[in-house]
Amino acid sequence: MPEPTQSDTSQPEPTPGSDTRHAPGAVGRAVRVGGRVAAGTVALAVAAATVAAVGLVSVPDIGATSAGVVVTPEPADQLRVCSGGLVRFGDETGGNAETAVAVSSAELVAAASGASVSETVLADPGVELTGLDAAPIVLSAPAGDGVLLAGATAQTSAAPGFSGLAASPCVEPSGSTWLVGGSLSLGRSTALVLSNPSDVDAEVTLRLWGETGALTAPGLSGISVPAGAQRVVSLAGFAPGVASPVVEVEARGGRITAALQQSIVRGLDDGGVEIIGSTDEPGTSLVIPGVRIEDSLGVSRASAREDWGDASAAIRLLIPGDEEGSVTVRVVAEPIDGAAAEVVSTFALELEPQRVAEVDLGAGIDAEALSALPDGIYTVYVDAEVPVVAAARATTAVDTGSDDDAALDPFVAAPASDFAWFAAAPALPTDLLVAVANAPQPMITLVNPTDAAVSVAVATVGGETADYVVPAGSAISSAVTAGATLRVSGATGLRASLSYAEAGELASGVLVGSRPLADPITVYP
Repeated sequence: MPEPTQSDTSQPEPTPGSDTRHAPGAVGRAVRVGGRVAAGTVALAVAAATVAAVGLVSVPDIGATSAGVVVTPEPADQLRVCSGGLVRFGDETGGNAETAVAVSSAELVAAASGASVSETVLADPGVELTGLDAAPIVLSAPAGDGVLLAGATAQTSAAPGFSGLAASPCVEPSGSTWLVGGSLSLGRSTALVLSNPSDVDAEVTLRLWGETGALTAPGLSGISVPAGAQRVVSLAGFAPGVASPVVEVEARGGRITAALQQSIVRGLDDGGVEIIGSTDEPGTSLVIPGVRIEDSLGVSRASAREDWGDASAAIRLLIPGDEEGSVTVRVVAEPIDGAAAEVVSTFALELEPQRVAEVDLGAGIDAEALSALPDGIYTVYVDAEVPVVAAARATTAVDTGSDDDAALDPFVAAPASDFAWFAAAPALPTDLLVAVANAPQPMITLVNPTDAAVSVAVATVGGETADYVVPAGSAISSAVTAGATLRVSGATGLRASLSYAEAGELASGVLVGSRPLADPITVYP
């Protein structure tokens, strides 16, 4: 990748604000047309001709067009919800299984451009904090043209059964969220975290799918999330034993945020934790940026141990509709030193509707050349005949440097390991603000799925600017500073993510731009 060009980062600060505009409506006019037919003694032929002529006359409608007024609503403040501490159900003895308990605290990085940012603790965190500063944080900033808001959290947990790195961006509330990830098989736990930062109660409905198809269970609808509150739900109550869940979350009333928290325990060994954010909505062309493969040799060696079958890099796919379809997956290695992007694995699948499929990302690799994806950063492209949702998973494990039987002894602790889910990313707007979590070795990845090169600037607020050209159909990654705030300009149409990794730790999150301010509406009397 070419060396970035350094430039001055001074930029005028945008001024927050909003306006309300009124357009005069047009008042319709009523037109009345009438006619008179003279009475008298006439010949029958003349009368018939007169009736026929009258029948050919076009008579306009009589009425009025309603006046309409175009109004631009006053935009509400921007909101972002930041994850609190990781959560388990029950205490360390296994009692109180219905109670959600925080097991770690998250460190927050927050910033706003063009306005000040406010931080408030979610009034009801929905978990027992047990002395930890682990409640979710709500960020807010006034709405206005040019005002950008961003935040991110990170936490490294050492709690039994919940050890590893979790990092995630603060997210904007929404009425619909797709979550691809998690597992409820033996040794795996997954919690659904619903947060409502608004002043209006929300009612949530869940749709669930697994490897056997759509799932039904009592309690999937009518889940109440009060205003200013968080609710934590164990997916095991809805989908016990499901290895590959996909969840759609729909909210009515207040807008919410939704995420999954997954943990893995393999035998007696902790296998990592992850906060799984939303993936792009169903589509026929998806892009999963910045899939980071770290310590592939360590994972390969550890995979010979019992219960490591889900450690290989994989992609999870679902057709949520009713039609089957063909899906093609391409795994593309990020170019190095200006080389062309290389497709390292490609394969096609025939997917049944409403049945989750999970396939190794290396399924299309020439077995004689490689046995798995080597260390690096990859973009995964998904092209389908019908809309699908997707996300990818990768695992990291410290390389023990030994393949002997002693290393596989179940009474010998497995190497430190962790995993991350990499979501499909939506297209970015031109400008966005990015908060980099305080987590190890952060990398920003920018993917250009379009047919033309895109010039983009990544400025560290208060620091330098790096200018990049992202070639068509290619990607670039760059190391950034933990805890920094980035201003990304010229990113229209790109997909992007942040990833973090070091020995035995891995985390990721996609970048999403702010939703537009309130659109004008026409009000009729």
